[in-house]
Amino acid sequence: MTEREHSGLVIKQNRGLHAFAEGLVFGFVSKLSIEGAENIVEAERLLRIGMPVEFWFSPHASHADYPLIHKGISVAASSAFAHDTYGVMGSMLDKLKITKVLKYAYNGFMVPSVRDIPTTIEGKEERNDKKENAFEVVEELHSSGKAIGLNPEGTRLGGQELRRGLGGVGRYPRTMNGGIIVPVAIEDAANIVGVGSKLPHRGKATIKFGKPVWVEELLHRVDDLPTREGDQLMVDTVMFEIAKLLPSDKRGYYANLR
Repeated sequence: MTEREHSGLVIKQNRGLHAFAEGLVFGFVSKLSIEGAENIVEAERLLRIGMPVEFWFSPHASHADYPLIHKGISVAASSAFAHDTYGVMGSMLDKLKITKVLKYAYNGFMVPSVRDIPTTIEGKEERNDKKENAFEVVEELHSSGKAIGLNPEGTRLGGQELRRGLGGVGRYPRTMNGGIIVPVAIEDAANIVGVGSKLPHRGKATIKFGKPVWVEELLHRVDDLPTREGDQLMVDTVMFEIAKLLPSDKRGYYANLR
C-alpha cells in the first residue's frame, strides 16, 4: 500500500482538516436523523470478521454527502468503523475550495482522472493501466480490513432524484471476495451544501441505511451475462434498494422498477 499511497491514490485523513470540516459542516446541520442503524452495526460485525463491506449512497446532490455518511456510521456503529471507511473521490473535488478541504478531511481513495488522455491506441492502454491499478488498490483496501464508500451515479449534479447508476461501478463487486454492499439513501443534504454552493446553509438531513445486499447473490444473478450487461444489472439492483428507502417522488430513474 505504501507505493500507492505515495502515488496519491490513497488519501489519509488530515486530523486538523477533519476537525475543521466537522465543525464547518455540522455547525450548519440543525438535525441529523439516522434510520436503519441496525444494518450498520451488522456491517461492522462482518467487517471485523474479515468480510468486505461497501456503502453505496445516492442521490449525490450535496458536497456534504460523505461527511454526513461518515457521521452516520460513527453515531450508529463506532468512530473506529467510520475511520476504517474510505470514500471514493473524483478529480472534480479540486474545483472548489470547500470540496478541496473535504478531500483531505476524510480517509479516501482517489479515482485517477483519464479525461485528458488522448483516445489513441496508446491512450487506451494508459487508461486501462490506470483503471487496473486503481482496482488493485480497492482490492488491497478490502483485504486490509477497510470499507469503501461510493456513489454509483458519479459526479454530483443538481436535483435530488436518483439518476441511473453508472455501469462501470459494477466492477467494484467483482473486486470483492464475497461480503456485502449497504444501500444508503440521503435526504435533504442539498439544503445544507448543494451543488455549486460555496458556503453551507443551516438545515436538516436524513441518512437511511438499508438492509445489506450480499455480493455472492449479485454475482450469481449475472453469471450468464456479458460483463458489461452484468455490471449494469448489479448496479441497478443496488440502486433499486436505495430507491426503496426514498419517497416515491425522489426515486427518479428507478421510480417504476419492480
